[in-house]
Amino acid sequence: MEVEGCITGTRAVLEAKPVARTLIRRRLRPMRHFRSTAVTSVLLLGGLLTTVAPVLASTVTYTTTGVFSASGGATYNGTGASSVVFSPGSANVTAPSAGNLGMFTSTVPTGTSITGSGNFTLTINQTSPNAGSNNFGSDTFSGKLSKSILPFTTGDLVITFANTSVNIGGVTYTLEGLGGAGFASNQLVIGNGVTTIQADETTPEPTFYSVLGVGLIAILVLKRKQGKSTSIIFNGGDQIQ
Repeated sequence: MEVEGCITGTRAVLEAKPVARTLIRRRLRPMRHFRSTAVTSVLLLGGLLTTVAPVLASTVTYTTTGVFSASGGATYNGTGASSVVFSPGSANVTAPSAGNLGMFTSTVPTGTSITGSGNFTLTINQTSPNAGSNNFGSDTFSGKLSKSILPFTTGDLVITFANTSVNIGGVTYTLEGLGGAGFASNQLVIGNGVTTIQADETTPEPTFYSVLGVGLIAILVLKRKQGKSTSIIFNGGDQIQ
């Protein structure tokens, strides 16, 4: 009886092995398909990152315009012959760098004054890198005018910006030279004479993207080598890759 039971158990195991192999193969097929899709995706991502890295270090080219809401143009008029005129800026630099956004020229003769009111809008028109349709992109800094400029005094016209940073096509422009004693970090102080306005232009670090792309590809190669050496071995020597 014991011998017969042993023979029956052995036969059942042998008959079950082909069924087990079939089930495992069926389960492995979708896993292999998923792995193949993942491999393709990682390769594309890694290649893309290593390709775009040099582009991120390209030259940044732009021009600016400035408009006072009180006049609808680049000139803000005070009493008499007093005025503040905005002269547009332009730059052709390799980021990171400081670029000229323009300058304000204030003229306040004796007996006149400029009383701040209304808003000022500074627009950056970027032509390189390509930031959108029609081969250009743009964004604005908006600020409110306050205080006054008086002749032969330290009075100031102040622009309080609602935003101090914009991003156009991956290039970040951050206003610099703001604030000062008694002023907030988002305020530009315009005195009697010439006041320039600048911004730091930065782009994502190209080296970071290059290393990330190469790293993804290296990890993928390592995982594929490990995957080729993986197999399932049954008692008795049967093996499924």
